[in-house]
Amino acid sequence: MLDGLWLGALLLIDATALWFHAEPVTFASTLALLISAAIVVTRRWCLAGVVYERHLSAHRALFGERVELITEVRNLKPIPLAWLRVSDDVPPTLPIEGGLLYPAGSSPFRSLYGLFALLPYERVRRRMQVLCLHRGEHRFGPVLLESGDFLGLVRRSRVLPQHERLIVTPKCFPLVIERTGPPPNLGPRPARHPYLTDPMSVIGARHYVAGDPYRMIDWRATARAGRLQVRQLEPSLTPVMDLVLDVSRRDWRVGYDDPDEVEFAISVAVSIAAAALQAGWSVGLRCNGTLAEAPLSVLPAATARQLARLTSALARLVAAPGVRIETLLRPPLPCGNEALVLIVTAAPRAELVAAARALVGRAPLRLVHVAAADAAAPAIPGVDVWRATYAPRWYEQDALVLRG
Repeated sequence: MLDGLWLGALLLIDATALWFHAEPVTFASTLALLISAAIVVTRRWCLAGVVYERHLSAHRALFGERVELITEVRNLKPIPLAWLRVSDDVPPTLPIEGGLLYPAGSSPFRSLYGLFALLPYERVRRRMQVLCLHRGEHRFGPVLLESGDFLGLVRRSRVLPQHERLIVTPKCFPLVIERTGPPPNLGPRPARHPYLTDPMSVIGARHYVAGDPYRMIDWRATARAGRLQVRQLEPSLTPVMDLVLDVSRRDWRVGYDDPDEVEFAISVAVSIAAAALQAGWSVGLRCNGTLAEAPLSVLPAATARQLARLTSALARLVAAPGVRIETLLRPPLPCGNEALVLIVTAAPRAELVAAARALVGRAPLRLVHVAAADAAAPAIPGVDVWRATYAPRWYEQDALVLRG
């Protein structure tokens, strides 16, 4: 209402000046009327009909791939925009080629910045490239739109809740193993005992032995025999690898702590799993990091889709310990005592070493130590220790070399 009164008063002054032929007053009142009308129109309709859209060419990408990012701004009204500022929150760890990026205030994100002047019904489209050089589930959005009059006296803003997610899987290297002793066996081999049982294939019952799982008791057979009986399952001779990933970081008090070592350890785990699956192993994964606020766990399988399950889970893994790593190594082991337990860690703490020692003689055990070339590997009697050498630009190497 005040805007209408102000414009009416200016119009009355302008008309009176014209009637009396007061040229200076007419010029001043006409200029004031035009500026006031522009401010009123801008205040009410500067962001009306403004559309911002963001498109990703893919929502899942391999490490090192490029994803096209397209942004589009449209002014769907007959009023021009003197200026329009767009701030689109983007992940801080993914480089974007062709875009202007600024820190997003106190937020951990960065803002993809754009400043436009739009004619009526004009459309502006920009194409950029997102470099997928960091594992994780990355979020784009929200978007802040700001506009105002051409003098900068009036500003209006609006937040668009436009969110998109881009999942980048860990980098998977070809595996090269260098050893001075006998080569490790990562292929199928003749088995002298069953590695894994099929719970859907019951071939009979036998007497209960101390240590048998309670859930395997066959109560009908127990009633017939008069003593505890357990189900006997058909064995499978596929070798099983229980891959245990430790995402703990080194203590900062020792003077060195690089969180990128943990990212390299995740890529080491994926590379070992891919090589084992290709060699015919059944691979499962357990980790003290969290996924959906619970410790990560993937059941063993040797199917063609198992690698996709592992990479998808590790892509969304929060690389911070949710449980202590030694709790994952306490017996009974979920894959049984015949499965190969392979531990991947960048921080072999005393608790992890003690838990590994306790498993010696109970299950086949190997440890992969992820560390710089000058770091000392842990010495655990009875445990085969391999080394994966970490370098600052580890993602540029062509293959993963394990030395032991």
